[in-house]
Amino acid sequence: MTCEYYDICPLRGFEKGGKISDKWNKEFCGTDKNWSNCIRYKEAKEGIPHPNNKLPDGTIDESLS
Repeated sequence: MTCEYYDICPLRGFEKGGKISDKWNKEFCGTDKNWSNCIRYKEAKEGIPHPNNKLPDGTIDESLS
């Protein structure tokens, strides 16, 4: 099972475009991962808006747009 937001997460596009490493996917998003530790996931579940360039650990990557 993957995160319920996996298919709509903007990080997938950044990953496919080579802007970020697949480490985020491997650590937080994919099958059998603990995606509930993802800050983006927690904020989405709580209805808290967050920028597309926020990484799963909560840091903002200014190079992503």
